[in-house]
Amino acid sequence: MGGYFFQSVFLVAILVNTFAAALASHASAARLLNIMGRDRIFPKRFFGYKSPETQSPLYCILFVVGISMTAVFFNLDTAVSLISFGALVAFSSVNISVLIQFSIVKKQVNSPREIIDNMIIPVMGLLSVGVMWFNLDKDAMVFGLAWAAPSLAYLIYCKLTNKVVILSDN
Repeated sequence: MGGYFFQSVFLVAILVNTFAAALASHASAARLLNIMGRDRIFPKRFFGYKSPETQSPLYCILFVVGISMTAVFFNLDTAVSLISFGALVAFSSVNISVLIQFSIVKKQVNSPREIIDNMIIPVMGLLSVGVMWFNLDKDAMVFGLAWAAPSLAYLIYCKLTNKVVILSDN
């Protein structure tokens, strides 16, 4: 249906879309790493460096490219599963953060609306994300946990050595 011309147009659109999404992801990841380097969460000498000519985070860009190049060793299913693992980490973190910040720290559970917004909706979000965690591919869990382990180890190291920078008291 549509023949080779339609397949070609569709393939070009997919490639352009993939390239644009990858470029946006790499740029934002490099900027985030640079900010974390600037704030001394990561080593400033490497991650906080900006090119004098372009003011771009050159070392961070190269770091993200290096990490991204490891994707050539994965098949498409594994890559998609890893993206799903990362998304589930983010969704879980958001719901847990809302529960902690508004229900425990700020104690904003005084009205039915606050209870719904600050407790019930985040718990429902966690339950729905929990279903997705339960159905996540085994390879995604193995690779995702292997990816998360060094990050967790670094976070514990920073906490034990008081290297965690508190940017705000809010």
